[in-house]
Amino acid sequence: MNETRLFEAQILYSRVAAICAEGAASFQRMSRSSLVSEDGGFASGLLGPDGTLYAQTQGEPSHLYALRDSVRSLLDYFAFDLADGDALVVGDPYFGGTEGNVLTIAVPAFREGELLAVPAIRFAVPDLGGEAPGALQPEAHEIWRESLRVTPLKLHRGSVLQRDALAYLVLNSRTPDVLRSDLRAAIALCTRMGGQLADLAAVKGGSALARAAERMIGHAGERTSRRLAELIRDRVTERANLALSEGTDAEIRVSIQRHSNNGIVDIDFTGSSSTARGPFNLTKQSAKAAASLPLLGELLDDLTINDGIIDAVRFNLPPDSLVNPKFPAAVNLGWRTTAHVVSAAVTRAQHKGAVREQAAPINGAGPAAVLFRTIGAVEDQNPIYLSPGFAPTEGCGGPAIQGARRLHSAEELETSGALRMRHRQLTEDGDMSVSMTLQRDGLEGTFIAPNDAGQSRPQIVIDGRGGKPTNTPGVQTLHEGDQLAFLFPRVDGAPDVEP
Repeated sequence: MNETRLFEAQILYSRVAAICAEGAASFQRMSRSSLVSEDGGFASGLLGPDGTLYAQTQGEPSHLYALRDSVRSLLDYFAFDLADGDALVVGDPYFGGTEGNVLTIAVPAFREGELLAVPAIRFAVPDLGGEAPGALQPEAHEIWRESLRVTPLKLHRGSVLQRDALAYLVLNSRTPDVLRSDLRAAIALCTRMGGQLADLAAVKGGSALARAAERMIGHAGERTSRRLAELIRDRVTERANLALSEGTDAEIRVSIQRHSNNGIVDIDFTGSSSTARGPFNLTKQSAKAAASLPLLGELLDDLTINDGIIDAVRFNLPPDSLVNPKFPAAVNLGWRTTAHVVSAAVTRAQHKGAVREQAAPINGAGPAAVLFRTIGAVEDQNPIYLSPGFAPTEGCGGPAIQGARRLHSAEELETSGALRMRHRQLTEDGDMSVSMTLQRDGLEGTFIAPNDAGQSRPQIVIDGRGGKPTNTPGVQTLHEGDQLAFLFPRVDGAPDVEP
């Protein structure tokens, strides 16, 4: 390709990437869910007719592989049943996803009767029918206790709303109005992205769009290979332990090798612990995202995400393991706990195989909670998600694995009418301590306090009036005046690694 054509491909591809980025920004503004608007639990993507990822914009790295794989599963499922105006949805951890409370919407875009592209939006929903309101189900041991399992559905068939399919989703959610609104927004924005691509193809030609995407995917792959060559020099191995519950441990084993002939990096998890009984498992897509983030993090900020970047890393994920669990194992806490351990193990292994003097510290998983009205008291719940701090590191902010999540201010918490912030501060030990007071009765909460922080101090304390502090994970009954205290232990810097 000569220089002029290369510039033309770059310009055309930048317009494709801009359409994707605009779709993501618009959905974040339109969403009624705080998991999207504040926590960044969303991604948008444009895929080719064959499922090639042209461009992706995301607010959280858990979607890195899941958006593409979910859309590919939809294209495969409806391979001989796609028409202009269809809107597809899937929300199944074992169908290309990460956890049950995350849906993927895809609206195939046609031009002159041929499939041009597949715009998609993936987003977290506040509730989708789990045992307790919200996405945290710490006592689940199978996916049916976590949420509704949404296998591939058509919400629109030829632009006609399938009311039974919509009712199936919203009537199984404790936040039906929020879910209905976000579904409409996602479908509308995917349709708009498809229309913008069709307008661009009418001027430049559909084949020109595909060629430009192919060229820039190749460029991203070359950039990624060069970057990986700087990070990985030799075959390296690492292991890390994860405390799943009191007295129950698991192990992550990772081996990383770069092939000099093609620049591809292989990450092998052979030897990792088998499928956990609790909800700490990672789906294949979650495991790949957690393992890739330490290696691809800088590129994900510099380049538009596409197949060239994410296909530069290959994986061996043993069946019936913590990183590729056996159906129907629960997975809802995998990204909040096990993913941190996977990223830390890959980071330590990567620093063994490159010329670096010191491995960067890795933020551990922190405590979290979901507050909701007493189960059965109201028809329409609106859970309050709380993760009011992060594990501090020297010179670092919150963990990259949490994406664009921002800390709620004291004013925002008080606006909910349920909580009043007492303090959020760093302790003398360098930990982050957060304390708040419950402002009303009639609330319950689901609490998780990860066991892998290497700390003997409790991470969540519920101190009732006149009662003793407790640190019991799971669903708790709360009362007005209760003090909720969260501790995010400081992450010490990693030891020096010999070059």
